[in-house]
Amino acid sequence: MSAIVPSPSIATDSEPPYGVHIFQLASANFYIPLDQTPIHLATTSNVLEYREEIFTMVSSARNAQYPELTLHPPYHEWVLRMASLEWLMHIHERCDMVIDTLWLAINIFNRYIAMVHPPPSDYDTIGLSALCIAGKYEEARHPKYRNLVRLVDGDIVSRAALLRAEHGILTALKFDFGRYVSPSLCIWHIAIIDEYWMEPRCVAKVIVESTITELDFLSCPVFKLGAAALFLGLTMCGGHWKAIYVERTGLSENDLRPLANRMLRMFRHDDYQRTFVFRKYSSSGHSHVSHSIRTWALIHTL
Repeated sequence: MSAIVPSPSIATDSEPPYGVHIFQLASANFYIPLDQTPIHLATTSNVLEYREEIFTMVSSARNAQYPELTLHPPYHEWVLRMASLEWLMHIHERCDMVIDTLWLAINIFNRYIAMVHPPPSDYDTIGLSALCIAGKYEEARHPKYRNLVRLVDGDIVSRAALLRAEHGILTALKFDFGRYVSPSLCIWHIAIIDEYWMEPRCVAKVIVESTITELDFLSCPVFKLGAAALFLGLTMCGGHWKAIYVERTGLSENDLRPLANRMLRMFRHDDYQRTFVFRKYSSSGHSHVSHSIRTWALIHTL
């Protein structure tokens, strides 16, 4: 089967530390995936000496409960929310922030809107404020409100409105942000056990990001969402959900196949080609991976 994304071919004569090839390291202490820059990945969540302790924390996402996310909004309301989520992903990319910042912002955004009655009308303000709050948690240098206002030309939102939205979010959610674990981080720490095979991880990253604007995945447990994306990514790349993955995650193929099939249905739908994630990863800089994923989904079944 042809590769979904090209595999790197970098020769090295040295013994890979911690079972990781040297081109995957920023230093002796940090993993560096090939699709990210070192400044983005030199974080405490990637310190090799504590990878098992970190995975224990990541595994806790299996039991993380957000009851407010189980209440699905009416479809017409979700359509409005989906437009704001796409816009928020665009702002996140322009600010060149790490992916975990986006995931935390999405979690804050969805939880807050679900808790407030009636739902706020200005989704863009809520989303931008959620992104800034998430940046304070995840970024070494988080964006300032004045810079975000300037980025959107000040036509959509003002600094005062963002501060009011931040106050409302912090009050409603009671600063409950630190226990959230992103699906991307789950994928990362599950994939470590298979010599960190990069191609499935890169595909899984695109798969899981594609679910952000899909109502069908809103209440899906984060750990299972990441595991299903990696399972599907492995399948697309000619791999298998081996016993080591089952032991690592506690999830078998039968546990993940229904969720993976829902992901495939999403890729087969014509609307997927109009999403921000599809356009983002269809460029040559990303090896047209979203095109490859959709083509595979149209031809194959699980």
